[in-house]
Amino acid sequence: MPGRFYRYALDDICVVQIHDGWDHHAPAHDYFGTNVDDLTFDEECISLGTSPAEFDFPVTMTLIESGGKRVLVDAGFGPSGPSHSGGLPKGLAALGIDPDSIDVVVISHLHGDHTGGLLTDEGTPRFANARHVIAADEVKAAPSDPTLAALGALVEPVAPGLAVLPGTTLVDMRGHTPGHLGVLITSRSGSVLVASDLANHPVWAFAHPEWHMCFDADGEKAAAMRAHWLGRAADEQLVFAGYHMPFPALGRVERVGDAFRYVPLDLDSEESASAA
Repeated sequence: MPGRFYRYALDDICVVQIHDGWDHHAPAHDYFGTNVDDLTFDEECISLGTSPAEFDFPVTMTLIESGGKRVLVDAGFGPSGPSHSGGLPKGLAALGIDPDSIDVVVISHLHGDHTGGLLTDEGTPRFANARHVIAADEVKAAPSDPTLAALGALVEPVAPGLAVLPGTTLVDMRGHTPGHLGVLITSRSGSVLVASDLANHPVWAFAHPEWHMCFDADGEKAAAMRAHWLGRAADEQLVFAGYHMPFPALGRVERVGDAFRYVPLDLDSEESASAA
């Protein structure tokens, strides 16, 4: 249900997953594995227990609360998205969070399912008191982006490595877009990788990190970055918060030979609280 949320506790940091909704796509090969032929894609999908015909595309944003500050990573489809999307305002209301209380918005990249919710139905900034940080390379590649124009002086071009909160750092994931950003949250007892569009399907992107996606600006660079970060997530036991993973979009990454597997968190064993 769009607007539902899940809280994940990491020491004194609260990671809140807010479900924006979903879209549905078909045929699947128009979107994933665009660098392999139809037969290879179909056979691999069947081997992996997935359908080559169609797939759902869920969207979940991450809100980070620490030290009295709030950082929102991306904002979903917004008012112009699919009919079963746009749940961010409902989720924030259910949490009792005023949009004006958001301190920082991280814009991972300039695709509409990440930026649509940054503006209200009237086209004004939804988070009017927040710094909107985005990679300078992303801005450079899309200088006429209408969302950035509407945000105006709220936009702050930055570089990977910036700490938006203590222990919460922007990391370079470029490839999917020229300035694609992730967020690494590090605490005493563990870390969370907010991975944005590093991996856009819970099976295919992990079993075949070398597969390109139709929205990749540079498919080879995106594949190399995916292999790098999935390897780190597996080896360092990072919690993986994937924007397009099934809600609540929190899991672990395991190595399987030269590839990987996404394993959703066992929520019953986690010291967290959830609500719909």
